[in-house]
Amino acid sequence: MFCFYLGVVTSSSMSMLRFFTHLTPQFIAYNAFIGGFLTASVVGAGALTLRNGFTIRADPVFQRTLAKVSTHRLVTARLGGGITAGNLRSYRLDSGRFETVNNSIIWRPARIQMLFNIQGKLFTK
Repeated sequence: MFCFYLGVVTSSSMSMLRFFTHLTPQFIAYNAFIGGFLTASVVGAGALTLRNGFTIRADPVFQRTLAKVSTHRLVTARLGGGITAGNLRSYRLDSGRFETVNNSIIWRPARIQMLFNIQGKLFTK
């Protein structure tokens, strides 16, 4: 039985060796270039996806916050309807980072602190 497995391994190894030794250098260079290009593309796309997962953009945060503020019950009670943002807008981005707290490493997620003014039209009765 051992001889059978040894024969199968030997013949398959020789078949693979025969296949690879009969390839032309042009075929190998072409496929190595295409394989390298595809690998670099996949790694680059993965890096961009990872970067986008850890990045905060200020404009979508501003739009979502303004939408929440304009539909908030207390804000509309004080300012009225037609809430719009003014010209003043400032923000501070803190990137995510690892910190040591009490001899343990913790992850502080990225955050944004935003300041903007809003105005509304008071209801007249």
